[in-house]
Amino acid sequence: MIDVASFAESDLTDAAGEIARLGLEREVYELEVFGLTVVPADRTGAAARCQRAFERACELIEERTGTYPDVGTGATHVDVCTPSLYHFLHEDQVFQDLASHEMALALSTMLVGKRSIIAGTELFMKGPATRDTGNDVGLAPTGEGLQLGLHSDNVTVPEPFPMIAHGCNVTWLLSDYTRDGGALAFVPGSHKLCRQPLGGEAVKRAVAIEAPLGSLVVWHGNTWHGAYRRQTKGLRMAVAFLLARRFLLPREPYREDVTEEMLDRNPPRFATLMGQQVMAGWRSEGPDYTRLDTKAVTTVYT
Repeated sequence: MIDVASFAESDLTDAAGEIARLGLEREVYELEVFGLTVVPADRTGAAARCQRAFERACELIEERTGTYPDVGTGATHVDVCTPSLYHFLHEDQVFQDLASHEMALALSTMLVGKRSIIAGTELFMKGPATRDTGNDVGLAPTGEGLQLGLHSDNVTVPEPFPMIAHGCNVTWLLSDYTRDGGALAFVPGSHKLCRQPLGGEAVKRAVAIEAPLGSLVVWHGNTWHGAYRRQTKGLRMAVAFLLARRFLLPREPYREDVTEEMLDRNPPRFATLMGQQVMAGWRSEGPDYTRLDTKAVTTVYT
């Protein structure tokens, strides 16, 4: 076994040390081989926070739409397969806590580096499905009980995709996930193909992610995934943080919107997630070189 302490100090050494400290070696293996991993709720210790996030998300939906979600039957979100909320990290500390969770950061670092930023936030709230609503967003499910067809998160990236992840998805389950309940589906090993799936390709090889509230799901940006139809009452809910290497264009302007109060009350890594070390975006004033971290790191983990 490799002795991590024998390496010179580097981001790779730091990441490996965190993985060992948190006991995430199996999860790193699964990310490499399968392109996705799940840390169960009994190990994340985040069930209470995820329950609070569920409740706060329902409140935010009411604030933004005027309708409180029907938690009992899911009637307010029938046939929904797209996100119900965007840009909400600033709305409550519980979302910031989940984004900064040490296991989430350790696994995302192995994929997109220590200097990655949060490019976007999405809250998925899904009720029962009566039809294949994936067609509405250009992701036809093509059978096997899928509501949302298989795709990778690299929706704006030209093919072939880079083998090294430039983006990853960090998702917290805010409700129990079962196949009948509309669970996430993914195709093991699909991240190595470095392209989007073609038509109904690989749907028979899709695997359901079944895990309880409070579980953490992380996957490579190349990984093919979709979702099964929800066949039960109630709501399936998850919060997704889309992390990207800092040279990519973010989907949401957290660098501009984050407040000093938020930065002060969260761990130092949170400032990095909020793009505070991203130099790009200047106008006539020119670049702010104080944002640029020039530390030389000879690994892909930057």
